[in-house]
Parts: sequence; structure tokens; C-alpha cells
Amino acid sequence: MQGEEDEENDGDPDEEGDGFFVPHGYLSEGEGCDDDDDDGKVIALSTKILDSSVILTCILFCVVCIFCASYYRFHQRR
Repeated sequence: MQGEEDEENDGDPDEEGDGFFVPHGYLSEGEGCDDDDDDGKVIALSTKILDSSVILTCILFCVVCIFCASYYRFHQRR
């Protein structure tokens, strides 16, 4: 029996069955999202705020670019 156990443990040392490491994606009790949490609402609100700030930044960038191009063209004609 001892020889069979040695053959099984000759593989990858990370795959030993010592129970120290848990499988990838494993969540213990109490980890993860609960249905009664407001985390989903906070994430949705922060996503909306981020989206609106990105849109405003793009609009401001476009306005600045148009202003610079117009200023350059106006002073090129003189």
C-alpha cells in the first residue's frame, strides 16, 4: 500500500491533498455578495458617476480642441 501512495504523490506538489490551499474561486461561508446588501446599488451609482464624468471629460476635451484649432486658423490668416 505504501508504494501506491508514493506513486500518487509524485505529481505536482501544489496538488497535494493537505487541505491548506483551497480551489480557485472557492468562497467560504460569509464571503461574496449577500442579497440584502446595498453593494450592488453603490456599484451601480459609482458606475453612473464614472460614466458621466468620462462623458464630461470627453466633451471638455473636444471643446478645447475645437477652440485651439479655431485659434490657430484665425492667427494663421493674419
